[in-house]
Amino acid sequence: MILLLDRIRNPYVKLLKVVGKSRSKAASALQYAASIRLGGRIMPYHICECTELWQVEASDDLLAYQYDVYGIPHPKMSPWLQANKALRLLVLRDGVVAGSLDLVSDSPELGLPIEKCYPNEISHLRSQGTGLAEVNRFVTDHLRSVELYSLLNETARRLQDWPGDVAVCGVHPSRVSLYRIYMGWVVEALPKVLPLSDVAVILMTLTREGFRESVLGRRMRKSR
Repeated sequence: MILLLDRIRNPYVKLLKVVGKSRSKAASALQYAASIRLGGRIMPYHICECTELWQVEASDDLLAYQYDVYGIPHPKMSPWLQANKALRLLVLRDGVVAGSLDLVSDSPELGLPIEKCYPNEISHLRSQGTGLAEVNRFVTDHLRSVELYSLLNETARRLQDWPGDVAVCGVHPSRVSLYRIYMGWVVEALPKVLPLSDVAVILMTLTREGFRESVLGRRMRKSR
């Protein structure tokens, strides 16, 4: 499930106009983003894979805290990450985990997290011979817009190389437009409430063709 609890602010949309024009300009844009001053001090950040135990624990603690606020049940640790069926991406700001998400591979042993909410829809996608992956456990600690979009950009880039035909995710209704317009996600089913909570999500899917026609997909094509 994608749960974005940050307040998206837009003073750094300049980054979106720069990223994607060329690889060198994209790198310059990320350097620009990393040197933005907030409150009079530089707040650098970068996107990376979760590879160390302290990073796993810090991102799990962030998820646990925010899920508890909204009364969403959750495992302490992702069984998919423990079974090496998921890749976790992090936003590190000043060495502190400020956001994370998991890219989860479908498997006969564990399936996908979103199946608890949408079992029939996921079964239908599998019956079409579709290889699936899920964007899951997306949480943020008041990410700035530039950090949020950098994380989404890296997620989209990884999905293009992922061994699956379709990506799925459960998105909060307030964020559907962002994922539909910016990345090309498509609404697949009506909203449902997560088990044992009162939080609604909407099942969305993303294909490679849909991504290529999105705002981000067109920018990436122009950068090649």
